[in-house]
Amino acid sequence: MFNTLKTHQFLFEELVKRDFKKKYKRTVLGMAWSVLSPLLSLKCTL
Repeated sequence: MFNTLKTHQFLFEELVKRDFKKKYKRTVLGMAWSVLSPLLSLKCTL
């Protein structure tokens, strides 16, 4: 399973980047929130 993931790693990364850019095309706040939100929830659970 890891070998398959490793062979398709580039494709996976590109698809994630494309979706991320498409979702937060013109919003800096949206991009910051998508990074900060999981970090803040992690900190609150610790």
